[in-house]
Amino acid sequence: MEFVARLLIEAYMRMARLIFWKRRNAKFIVLLGGPGAGKGTVAAVLSEKLGLPHLNVGHLLRREIENQTDIGRRWGDVIKAGKLVPESVVHGLLARELASSKYESGAVLDGGARTLSQSRQLRRLLMKWGNQVDLALFIDASDEDLMERLSLRWTCTGKDCGKTYHERFNAPAVKGICDACRGRLMQRDDDKPAVVRQRLSTFHKTFAPIRQYYEDTGILITIRSTNEQGTAAVCEQALFAVEEID
Repeated sequence: MEFVARLLIEAYMRMARLIFWKRRNAKFIVLLGGPGAGKGTVAAVLSEKLGLPHLNVGHLLRREIENQTDIGRRWGDVIKAGKLVPESVVHGLLARELASSKYESGAVLDGGARTLSQSRQLRRLLMKWGNQVDLALFIDASDEDLMERLSLRWTCTGKDCGKTYHERFNAPAVKGICDACRGRLMQRDDDKPAVVRQRLSTFHKTFAPIRQYYEDTGILITIRSTNEQGTAAVCEQALFAVEEID
């Protein structure tokens, strides 16, 4: 029965690639890791190297808040508290976004698989176009390092800037002022220590089955990240991992 199911899925995928022929060579990479693990930094490097768009699900949610949409008004406080919104909301936003022609070549997804259910939903969503997750990259960092990264992080409030700083690793020349646009720096609600602890707790409760899911499919690669190591070394490992699947 399992063999027949695999044959049917493969037949469906081939047909979908014929129908959605512009997406037939799309490559999708999913980044996994706790809050502050460096998924955004690694995603930006992979995006530039591979020529794929960087899709950050957290940004999609924050955009809903900024635009005061129904989703933003209803779930804004939940998002700011570092808690997870209903999976149906995330799936709806992700499905709408990925349907854009912008993602015909694929994407580097940051935050698109925060629960086992979301991971499975993402698989089914990509199958619709004959695509799949080609690589799941887990950036493994300790809770102590993640707390230090996030609780000391500040973000520029200047319009169209959003540059981030860190009190230890990347401090601005003038405390509280952005080097780039001279805008005021603020600490995001979800970077405050109490919220970071909540975010880490949520991550640990949901991640184990996700890790097992991608291990079972044979596409999970783990990269160790520490604060002493620096981001360049982590990005180098990520690029090597991507080259291995080509």
